[in-house]
Amino acid sequence: MKKYRTWLGEIEEIDVIRETDKFVYKNSERRDAKRSDRINYFDTWTEARDFLIDREKAAIDRARDEIDQHMEKLAKIMEMKPHVERD
Repeated sequence: MKKYRTWLGEIEEIDVIRETDKFVYKNSERRDAKRSDRINYFDTWTEARDFLIDREKAAIDRARDEIDQHMEKLAKIMEMKPHVERD
């Protein structure tokens, strides 16, 4: 049977000999988890593509949030006035 594996932003068609709820078996000795931080298996190419799209959109959202935080810090720094020392 065919599965579609996402890895490093790519989709690869993989032949598997069997599957369970959590694993796919590529041969009699090799099994992979269907879901992990790096590799994920899907029944269709479209599901795999949608997963990659959603993951990249989430990464963009996180990056925008981080930029916003840096912009706020920069604005505070730019508003700073020198501290006047008194004798």
